[in-house]
Order: sequence, then C-alpha cells, then structure tokens
Amino acid sequence: MPFPNDAFVRTNGASTPSAAALVLPATGNWIPVTGSTDITSIGEHPAGTSSIVLEFSGAVTLRHNPTALILKGTAQGTPDFTAAAGDLIALEREGVGRWRETSRRVAAAVAFKPEKGTNIVSAAALLLGTDGNFYHVTGTTT
Repeated sequence: MPFPNDAFVRTNGASTPSAAALVLPATGNWIPVTGSTDITSIGEHPAGTSSIVLEFSGAVTLRHNPTALILKGTAQGTPDFTAAAGDLIALEREGVGRWRETSRRVAAAVAFKPEKGTNIVSAAALLLGTDGNFYHVTGTTT
C-alpha cells in the first residue's frame, strides 16, 4: 500500500474495537479493527508514526469528516467507506486528530480475468457475443 511521505515498515498493533472516535493502540502501525460501530474520527498515535493501516474483521463504516477523517470517496459518489472483513485502508496523519486516506484495498475485489470470446468481423455496429469478455475483431469496416 503506498505511503507517499514515509518509508513504511509494518509493525503490528493490538486489536482495537471500532468506535465513533477510534482509539489507536500505543504501538504499531498495522491495526486490526473489530466490531461494527461507525468511525468518524481517529485519535492520536505515538510520536514518529505518521501512517497507519486499518484492517477490518467485519462490516464497519468510516464516515467522511472534513476536519478529522478525510476519505477519497467511491465510484458511487459517497465519501464514506463501508469496510468488510479483510478490507484495508491506509491513512496518513496530517496534524492533531486529522487523518487522510492514502489508499484502500477491498478484499472482495476480483481481478479481471480475460476469457476469449468468438472472433467478430468488423461492421459499422459490432455485436458482441455472450461467450467471453475479450474479442478479436477482424476486417476493416468502420
């Protein structure tokens, strides 16, 4: 997971229950989060740690808060992030009580797997088959 301002070396932190104001453990920068309470802010972390990764064990919603928890948003346009078991979110500290998302990994995301479909002859309007997601188009019609 990228951390633009740090060289990140993972150190495991203690498991932490979710809370509106998430309390971080005294040590560690890779923090397992349990429970299902929405998170709207994140507390302070020990000096010298400016980046953390939260790893979720279940459904938790992180609520965008422009003064405390700045999230990138989703393709659906909401800035909130509903995490599921195995999801990760990386955050960078921007000041006292202010964290910004730098990246996230959704455990359920499936990698694209190309499946060869039937060859298609070029035409003004192409008709794609239902037998794949990768097609070879032959011909020169535009």
